[in-house]
Amino acid sequence: MLETLWEALDRLPDSWVVVAGDGPEASSVAAVATRHPRVRYLGYVQDLAPWYRAVDIVYYALSSRTRNSRLGFPNNVAAAAVANVPLLVADVGECARLVRRHRLGYVMPEATVENVVRGMADLRRPEIYAGYVSAARAASGRFTWEQSAQALVEAYQRLLGRQLS
Repeated sequence: MLETLWEALDRLPDSWVVVAGDGPEASSVAAVATRHPRVRYLGYVQDLAPWYRAVDIVYYALSSRTRNSRLGFPNNVAAAAVANVPLLVADVGECARLVRRHRLGYVMPEATVENVVRGMADLRRPEIYAGYVSAARAASGRFTWEQSAQALVEAYQRLLGRQLS
């Protein structure tokens, strides 16, 4: 999905992309960063919170064919919400559901170059951006570790039909 972002970046001359992580795409991202003046590759970062606060939009577009797209709660959604940063996501799995439910950003029907450019244009409109930031601020309290732990305990209690001590 990053190839789509690189192509879209060529059509968004006033945008920069910052990528963190050391997963399977690391060498590919590092190579792009050496060739593209508006791509910065950070590698592994222990504490991403300052980076989330430093960006204007978080792009998170998984393919429906990847295992991560079907797993539970996407941490990137929580981190963006806590930082009050709107998301640009593909319409895949739990990530898209959460972004829609809490109005945290733009959900693309699929991650194509045209949809990324359209989503970025939409998110950059001040009145729309402000609405997403406000929604993220309102939802951020739902995305704490404490809240997640409490929800997990409650789910286990419902499954077991009794209180956990």
